[in-house]
Amino acid sequence: MVRCIFAYFWKNLAYYTILCDNTMTEFIMKRIIIFLLWVLFIPSVFASVKPDSIKVYEYFNEIKNNESLLNQFFMYMPKGGDIHNHLTGSVYAETYFKLAVEDRLWLDMETGKLYPTQLAAQKAGVASPVQLTASMNNLNNIRRRLLDLWSISKFKAFHSVLKAGNDFFNAFDLFLAAAGKHLVELLQELKHRAAIENVQYLEIMAMSPRIGMDEIDRFFGEGTYERENKILEKNIVGKKTSLTHSLELIYNQWEKSEDMAKIVKDYVHLMDSIDVNSNLEDIPNAPICLYQTYAVRNADPLRVFAQLYLSFKACMDESNTRFVGVNIISPEDGDLSMKDYRGHMEMFGFLKKKALKPVKLSIHAGELTMGLVKPEELGSHIRDAVYIANADRIGHGTDIVFERESVSLIEDLKRRNIPIEINLSSNEAVLGLRENNHPFPIYFKAGVPLVISTDDAGVLRTNLSEQYTLLTLRYGLSYYEIKKLVRNSITYSFASDEIKKILLNKLEVEFHRFEARWVDNIAIMKQWDG
Repeated sequence: MVRCIFAYFWKNLAYYTILCDNTMTEFIMKRIIIFLLWVLFIPSVFASVKPDSIKVYEYFNEIKNNESLLNQFFMYMPKGGDIHNHLTGSVYAETYFKLAVEDRLWLDMETGKLYPTQLAAQKAGVASPVQLTASMNNLNNIRRRLLDLWSISKFKAFHSVLKAGNDFFNAFDLFLAAAGKHLVELLQELKHRAAIENVQYLEIMAMSPRIGMDEIDRFFGEGTYERENKILEKNIVGKKTSLTHSLELIYNQWEKSEDMAKIVKDYVHLMDSIDVNSNLEDIPNAPICLYQTYAVRNADPLRVFAQLYLSFKACMDESNTRFVGVNIISPEDGDLSMKDYRGHMEMFGFLKKKALKPVKLSIHAGELTMGLVKPEELGSHIRDAVYIANADRIGHGTDIVFERESVSLIEDLKRRNIPIEINLSSNEAVLGLRENNHPFPIYFKAGVPLVISTDDAGVLRTNLSEQYTLLTLRYGLSYYEIKKLVRNSITYSFASDEIKKILLNKLEVEFHRFEARWVDNIAIMKQWDG
């Protein structure tokens, strides 16, 4: 049709020119023809040229049920941030074995637990500890056995969830002796892997403040720890006002302590030093790394409160540039975790009110499922993290369907813009949750903000790319929905607004490069089909 219109006007151009006997008429008519060409013809040309993102979207639809091709695709795709990962659990067992051999650590061959010295192993009841050395004849066999014990690569989902969960959490204690003085090397592994995977940002749970009975008794007098811990143990299951009053008295005492202030300064300085020394200067696309500090929930309430206190103070310290949030870790179904859970949330809420400037909270909450604890104990953990602790993000959140008034709670998560950190491999291995047994589809359909993360990639033998593969295979998300989740990992991080802006801009550049490159890859792969 466009060509017919063009021919008609061109054929009759001379007639109109003679009729008007005006060179200006010829000029005008040519301009009209050019205009008609732009209006009718040029848009159709551009319409046939698809943007790279559309081509990638269409290709993604073709491969979304092909695990191998998805692995290939996601390995190169920009993934934004991994904002729920534990340093020690994210390092692979091969690294711990290498460090253990270099440090000549002692091993309990029966359990696979490492000890710093022979004496330490013997005190723990190990009858015949073996020292690891590079010259051992059977070193490779020991290595293979330890790789199985220090990760859960052989677990079978749904066959023995409780055993898999126990193996998962027990693994940390086995290799811990190889981690302590090697935090720099451990961080380097995470940063290097992130660079290879095209991950722009890591928010890492690296280490907790070191404080316990010895320090508190030394700072505040012999017997202080036992006395104040008993008060908290009594009040933590009582009325909120009673616990709050006890926390207030302890808090006021700690606020006056130069020793507690020094721990904060030393803690901040140590994290700065570890981070700087782990920088990968020879890798141009190394991720930006920031850190969460945390308390360990399976401990005396006074120790938990002390760790939370120091964590808040570290985030607020004037010299701090790397701690961006506070968390609480360790198995949520442990005896102390379950008994003291609400009290821990009250500690968070108390300290957040006391904070002189905002402190972000990402709380492991609702990492439970039916059968792991009594049914009546599934009803309030996410709720308490939201309404009592005032969490900014929720880690795991898998027991949401068992929470009291779960529908209104889900709506509140959406309204308050509180994201859930989704850890698919972890939830499958520890809790036996996958596909429609996992609450991801419920959160997603409701519009609750979601972030995809790894949790403990080393112990789980996974990475962030595989999490996106699992997500696609199980829930059939589109490429654009995947991109939104990737952006969420930066938007809902605890980085400053300035850093977020830099990261989001970088992420869009990376997506543009990726899509252009992948269009070329698609053309190459189509040739393979003949």
